[in-house]
Amino acid sequence: MRFLLDENISPQTGKLLKYWGFDVSSIAGKDMRGVGDLEVIRIAKKEKRVIITQDLDFGRVYYFMMKADVGIIVIRQKRIQTVEMVNQALKRLFEFIRKENINEEIFTRSLTIITEKKIRIVTK
Repeated sequence: MRFLLDENISPQTGKLLKYWGFDVSSIAGKDMRGVGDLEVIRIAKKEKRVIITQDLDFGRVYYFMMKADVGIIVIRQKRIQTVEMVNQALKRLFEFIRKENINEEIFTRSLTIITEKKIRIVTK
């Protein structure tokens, strides 16, 4: 999978994803901090990347505007999220993908929400 990290995802998470073998780009790395959600989506669509974010607004944008046009992974936890918590949430997602034998292609056109207790994949 190819990922685009929103500006609220640490570069350390990007390094871990690269270590795991993923193609990773980031808004911060593009020196584009502060761009709006629609611009992040435009970049992800152009580069064929799945957005990883902690910004809950992306869920609303996906649901109301971009169904199946872009993949978005929202990490949503009640407590303040540390880099370790974000990394652990992504690790749970990839373990879930392997365990359930899910085709990674589904993530390029779905909204995936990772909470402390569950993983939910919303498709159009």
